[in-house]
Amino acid sequence: MKSGTDNNTHNCFAVFDGGFRGSFPSRAAKAFDSFRSEASQRVAGGEKPVWLRIFLSDIINQMPLIREEVNNISASCAVSIIEQPPVNGSKIAVMACFLEGAAAERTGEDAWTVSYRGERYIFQSLRFNAGETSGADGCAQTMEAFERHKRLIVPLGMTIKDNTLRTWLYCRDIDRTYGGVVRGRNDFFAQNGLTADTHFIASTGIGGYTSECGAVVGVDFFSRIGGGDGDVKYLQALDHLNPTAQYGVAFERGTSFAAGGNRVALISGTASIDRLGNCINLDNPARQTERLIENIGALLADDGFSESDIKMLIVYLRDAADRGEVESVVNGRLPGVAAVFTHAKVCRPAWLVEAECIAVKRT
Repeated sequence: MKSGTDNNTHNCFAVFDGGFRGSFPSRAAKAFDSFRSEASQRVAGGEKPVWLRIFLSDIINQMPLIREEVNNISASCAVSIIEQPPVNGSKIAVMACFLEGAAAERTGEDAWTVSYRGERYIFQSLRFNAGETSGADGCAQTMEAFERHKRLIVPLGMTIKDNTLRTWLYCRDIDRTYGGVVRGRNDFFAQNGLTADTHFIASTGIGGYTSECGAVVGVDFFSRIGGGDGDVKYLQALDHLNPTAQYGVAFERGTSFAAGGNRVALISGTASIDRLGNCINLDNPARQTERLIENIGALLADDGFSESDIKMLIVYLRDAADRGEVESVVNGRLPGVAAVFTHAKVCRPAWLVEAECIAVKRT
């Protein structure tokens, strides 16, 4: 297990894997046993698990073997599952978020309400089934995913423009399908008042597989119920990274907001690019990792965060063979951060590595 911790805020994230020996069921049992043991200790101290992301190496074969366990956990904890193989060979990794004074309640087939210190959030992990994907390409599926989240939150007086803080788009065969997924998101945003002149939403668009072979995309949404009194800030670092709209995609580099006496920064998938949007440090995974961490640090600084405030990190490697170089840089620059390293192709072939993070600081 690896937990993120420092002297400023409590470590709210932890990672559990299944080890490197034995059958998948035995590895999954080890990961979930470790999670339950940690959860038991934290519950005794007033914390509860509110969100899990489960990374699998072969979702079609593995999902039936963990379904019962997942169903039990998802009764009181938001869960997202994706095929993005952990590059350490463990077959399964579980990243968990624990919060003091929080609770999660399942409020739909794929949605949860998370309550935290008087505030409420909606997390939806939308996955298409076989009957829903026939004849629908990546553009159509992406638009439908956003429409479904819209239908979920509108009865609560919410809109995607005003209330959605973060999305994750998992693209099957991303080298071939990403363009359609981008068009679907762009079209939905244009129809719903999200433009370069207003704002977009923090997001990661990355390679990932759901358990339905016909699904081009799966989407996770994180939205806040209620206003927030204008506390949301859209993070920029124009001396390091250009606005995303300049190359035809619609997402914010990062978003920060107030939550339960803390300030939280959600940093989108970030790569080794310069202020003009060019990929730099070609064919050098270590230097690309150094640059993306520098870029993340510049985004965090836009709202007074530092790298020491980072609590969790997900690192996506286009080529799993680059693991050693990438991990060495990350562990040297961000020691102690709860991190998962996965094999997931990044949306541009020249980008060998991408990373996203969550940072928390007390206010």
